Order: sequence, then C-alpha cells, then structure tokens
Amino acid sequence: MIFNVPNFNSAMLLGTWELELEQQIFKLLAKKPKNIFCIGAAEGYYAVGFASKLHASKVYAFEIQQQYRHFLHNLSATNNCTNIEVHGECTPKILQHHLAKDSSSTFIICDIEGGEIELLDLNEVPALKRSSILVETHEMYVTDCEKILIEQFKNTHSFTVIQGRKRTLQDLPKKLSFLRCISSSTKILSLMDEGRPYPMNWLYLEPK
Repeated sequence: MIFNVPNFNSAMLLGTWELELEQQIFKLLAKKPKNIFCIGAAEGYYAVGFASKLHASKVYAFEIQQQYRHFLHNLSATNNCTNIEVHGECTPKILQHHLAKDSSSTFIICDIEGGEIELLDLNEVPALKRSSILVETHEMYVTDCEKILIEQFKNTHSFTVIQGRKRTLQDLPKKLSFLRCISSSTKILSLMDEGRPYPMNWLYLEPK
C-alpha cells in the first residue's frame, strides 16, 4: 500500500503499528469476508489496506472527522481502490441497517475511543450475531469496557483478548534491519512507538 498520509505515525510506515493484531488479521484475510466495516477508519490504514488486499470484498469505512475522511479518500484513490464506501458517523441504527441488508460473511474492525459499548449493542444491532468483530477496548474512557463486551457477547461469540505491549528491537521487520547500522536502538524504538500512554488491548469476537 502506498501510504501518502500527512503527519502519519512512523510505526505505520515501518509496519509495526498495532503489530499485536498481525496474526489475527492474516487469518481474517484468508477468510476473505464479503463485507468489511472499518468503524473509526481515520486516515484509512486498515480500510485501504483491506480493500487493496481483498478486491472482491466491499469495505465500508466510517469516520466522523471530515479531515480524516479527506485523507481516506486520497489514500483510497492513490491505491486505486474502487471497493470502498466512505461514510461519516456510524450509529447502532446505521450499522443494523447495513448488516441486515446482507447476511454474507462480515468482519467489523472498530476503534472509536470508548464508543464501542454503545455501538456494539446486540439489543440495538441484533445482526452483530453473525459478524466477526475486532474491537479496541478503551478502559480509560469506559471502566471495565472489555468485561462488558465479553459479557454481552458470551452467548453468541467466542472471544480472544489480544494484549497490547511495548515494542522491542525484535519487532523491527527483517527487511528494515539495515536501520540498526545507521541508527541507535533508542531511535529505532522511538520510530516504532505508537505514542500511547500505555498499551491497549483488543478483543476478537467470533460467532459460535
């Protein structure tokens, strides 16, 4: 993917951004879901990434901030992705509308800074029962966010908690190992740093 986004995090360019999700994402790519919903799509790191890998899939990218939607449109055009629809805010009603239209295989990746509890509500969005979901949990905004989501989906989904962690030099991709010859370990680690106050966890939910 050509990543021409202004003021991007260097970890995105290096390929170490949210590295904890790598194996889960590879598994999801192998399943080739027909519909992919990127909620909190930001500049399009995941939305365009999925669209460029899965040409037969339809990607719905929801991003509430207009500036990021502009970046997303540009990144999509740069990578010649014609299988993306860009939308604004995603509410439970809007999500249910989209999911109910098509019962085909669906994957949702959600990163909305604490809004995940309100959006991923089975009472409001019953069609979530059929969807695979990868959601970042924001305990700093919603106390026990992870536990609440597990409790809500325990009867319909199996779950895996993906623990966030600090980067080490071993996380540097092999094709970028030359950086060790021209830069210090401290600088390399800073380039891979995502700028978070502490590691974040993700929850993967798979329909039973």
